[in-house]
Amino acid sequence: MPIPADAGRSSDEAVSPDGRDIRLGMPTNGRTTAVVDAATYRVEAVLKRGPRTNHPNFVTVGGVDHAYQTVGALNETLVYRRSKTGAPPTLVKTVHNLAPRR
Repeated sequence: MPIPADAGRSSDEAVSPDGRDIRLGMPTNGRTTAVVDAATYRVEAVLKRGPRTNHPNFVTVGGVDHAYQTVGALNETLVYRRSKTGAPPTLVKTVHNLAPRR
């Protein structure tokens, strides 16, 4: 599947439970996740969100499909509402993770 050059290379992937999306975490370039249509392998969006963007995953809450990913260098987790029409996902929440206690 052709991935845009600005997306980088993937080291972490997730497939949505409904089989619609593939999320490719791209920590090697330090900033992106690619959203891919699983039926056509077309890249729907390249999300440029921060250094060490990785660990995509999925959850459905109250009938609404979400995807989330970590941004390690910013100590954040980003939560997106998934599109049912192929539009880019919508960022709905940024969770600032607590630093580990030492």
